[in-house]
Amino acid sequence: MKPPLVLSDVILLDFSKAFDSLPHERLLAKLDFYGIRGKALSWIKDFLSNRTQNVSVNGVLSSSRPVVFGVPQGSVLGPVLFILFINDISCSVQSNLRLFADDCVLTIQRNCYPAGLSCPPARSSSTLPLVEDLATYL
Repeated sequence: MKPPLVLSDVILLDFSKAFDSLPHERLLAKLDFYGIRGKALSWIKDFLSNRTQNVSVNGVLSSSRPVVFGVPQGSVLGPVLFILFINDISCSVQSNLRLFADDCVLTIQRNCYPAGLSCPPARSSSTLPLVEDLATYL
């Protein structure tokens, strides 16, 4: 019997609007879990709290609404908070995972035993459940 072919499924993800989608309470709970407590956690909570936003369309300004998701962009702390938020993603997704800011690469290797060179499609492998796990995580 011939040795199996090794196929690699690669999924490239860009978490669009990732910095805008972090729930503050969940982020603060993760920071506490990582040992960020006391004054440091209070400072970060203050950094995220009491933010509002409004929209201007054709010169008409909407009323202000509280911002309960996301980290301020253009700040030094924003990307650090995002990385701390997704730091445990590899615990939830069983795959070879590479992270860089809001980009993610998932790779899964699988053996393929060719019977007339027909290999099981990637959909029947563990690729789709991995993406579903990732969506659930976020």
